Amino acid sequence: MSPTYVASEFPDDLKDQILSVIGARLHTGEVLLSESQFVAAMEEGFRTVSRATLDDGTKQKLAEIVRKVNGDSPEVVLVPGLENWITKSCWSVCASRD
Repeated sequence: MSPTYVASEFPDDLKDQILSVIGARLHTGEVLLSESQFVAAMEEGFRTVSRATLDDGTKQKLAEIVRKVNGDSPEVVLVPGLENWITKSCWSVCASRD
């Protein structure tokens, strides 16, 4: 059984590691646009980095982090997610014209 991570124990360095995992996913071209996609990616990144299960408070904290990062600094993950979507859309249109 995995340990449970409690939101009140959520350190900033863990948040930074999770955002790095998302950044790596975006760097490979993954499309993340909606809040639910970012939250799901944060939860997956959390489980990968911490090897812990998420309680409801931690899930809520991850959603808050997504809203804060996308609101305060959209260039961190929101803009790359949008750029990936635009790139894939353009490639799809170009490929369909061949």
